[in-house]
Amino acid sequence: MPAGSFGGHNAGVTDPGADDSQLALDVEPYALLEVRQSREGDLTELRLGPLPEPTLRALAGLLLNRKGPPEDAGPWRCAVAGGSRELTLVPTRRR
Repeated sequence: MPAGSFGGHNAGVTDPGADDSQLALDVEPYALLEVRQSREGDLTELRLGPLPEPTLRALAGLLLNRKGPPEDAGPWRCAVAGGSRELTLVPTRRR
C-alpha cells in the first residue's frame, strides 16, 4: 500500500504534532426531564428527552416560571392554579 494511504499497521494512529481539533468533541451530558403536575386531584405525568441537559434545564426554568434555568440538582417544585408541579432531571446516556 502506498505511503499516505489508509489501512495497514498504523491505521488510526494520529501524528502528535497534527492539529486534531476536529477530533475533540465537546459532548453535553444528556438527561430526561420528568414532570408531575397535580391539579384539582388529577395527576398528569410527562417525560421529555433524552435531550442535552442544558436544554432541559432551560425548559425546567420556563415550566417553573423562573428567570433562568435552575442550578441545583432538584427536584424542583412550584405552585400552579389548583395544585403543584414537580420537575426531576434524570441523567441518562445519549441515544
